[in-house]
Amino acid sequence: MNLFAKLRDAPRVRTLAALATIAGYYIVWFRSCVLTFFSFDDFRIMRDAATLQMGSLAGAAQLLRPRLPNGFSTYRPLSQKGYFYLLHQLFGYDASACHAFQLLICVLNATLVFGIARRVSGSMLAGLLGAILYAAAPGHVTAIYWLAAFSMTGSALVVLATVYFWLTTGGVKRTVGCSILQVVGLLTGEYAVAIPVLLAIAAVFGPRHEDRHRVMRDLTAPVLIVAGYIGAKLYYVAKYPPMVIRGLSYNPTFDALGWVARLGHYATACFSASMWAGASTGLGTGGFLVVGVTAIVLTGLAGWQTLRGRSQWRLLAFGSSAFVAGLLPVLPLRDQFANYYIGTAAMGSALAAVGVCQLVGDSWRRVAVAMVAMLLVVDMCVGPWARVDPRAKLIVGMGTRSAEWIVSVQAAARFGFSGVLVPQDPVTGSTFGEAKAEEFFPPAIAVTLYDPARPPERAPGKAVLHKPMVEIQLGNPLPGWQQRWGWLRRYAGADHG
Repeated sequence: MNLFAKLRDAPRVRTLAALATIAGYYIVWFRSCVLTFFSFDDFRIMRDAATLQMGSLAGAAQLLRPRLPNGFSTYRPLSQKGYFYLLHQLFGYDASACHAFQLLICVLNATLVFGIARRVSGSMLAGLLGAILYAAAPGHVTAIYWLAAFSMTGSALVVLATVYFWLTTGGVKRTVGCSILQVVGLLTGEYAVAIPVLLAIAAVFGPRHEDRHRVMRDLTAPVLIVAGYIGAKLYYVAKYPPMVIRGLSYNPTFDALGWVARLGHYATACFSASMWAGASTGLGTGGFLVVGVTAIVLTGLAGWQTLRGRSQWRLLAFGSSAFVAGLLPVLPLRDQFANYYIGTAAMGSALAAVGVCQLVGDSWRRVAVAMVAMLLVVDMCVGPWARVDPRAKLIVGMGTRSAEWIVSVQAAARFGFSGVLVPQDPVTGSTFGEAKAEEFFPPAIAVTLYDPARPPERAPGKAVLHKPMVEIQLGNPLPGWQQRWGWLRRYAGADHG
């Protein structure tokens, strides 16, 4: 055997090649995210993070304090204030570097999916294909381009890390480690309540035979932690109903058919919309209900076959069960649907897709490779934005509009104005209202919002703007850009670093 063949067959080399493939997919396909700006909730969380005084117990208490008006109902201190504080310490207010860091977290999530799939299936190819399917899920795109969606991306990171830790460790180390990760996960987001269920799935459908008493011992602490968390949240929501914004509410509902339909809707967000030929938007409630019922039946069938000793069903049983379990925290939310909530569930759908291929027998590798290759070819032909849900396009567009307004405010400051009046709309409200984002990008001057139906009179030293004074195209310089991160932007296609 020649040297090249030896290197190719070396497990470590093949693992590194698989990891490089996963990272390369993200870097090539989503590099344009580094050219986008902050948007919508980003500014509010930036303001919250700017008030933190870390380095003391008082600062830690400030980080963990619930934020009004929704308080504990949307309690995500580590993935919101804590995350934006870290971003500011590392990158200032350079949106390019911040988005590149978030893209790196997405790479880590897909890497964990690779590790989980490889461990459960015993196949490196299954791990790689599962990770690519996870990365290609169109529901992730909003979380890549919107920093505030780290509440999902960060939670998925902790959840996936916990599952991987469970599969690769044992004894007291697993008991203590999973308990700590459970606490960290809940401080990152409520999506981590699914951890005990996912660990139980890993115990039942995982690669090794688990002693029942040991599994119960290792799950006791995470289950008790989650039970206390859910009890506290239900009490809080009942006593202090969360504020309803534009008809959106975090109040849970218990309509069984609605849960199943939402399950089907999320299923379509886990696979390339270009391959579904628009199915994610054209199915309707009845269609989503059929997809949801199909997912539940497939989960039950795969679990039953696996428990009967048919090992070829194991990856499908693990994946389909993990898909349903990963959505348990969001299925009750009738008024809060977002495709990027699949951060954890897409791991299950990806493994289930590879698991379906394994049912064909020894030729499953060729079938699975052909399936993933077809997905990649179709996506390359139609382009990345053809499979993006409207929310992602809205977030990117609002970010561009916010940048245009901030540049206009900066120009007014350079012209010698002491203040700027701008019309209030969803963009300016989220940018200059409570967040006061103008203070993050010098030269900063006071910005006042006015009712566009009643424009104000001109005042000495005040600039009255009715629309932004500039138009920014993708790749144009944005507020806060630092020269040291110019190489990121040049790689993404910007003319200016």
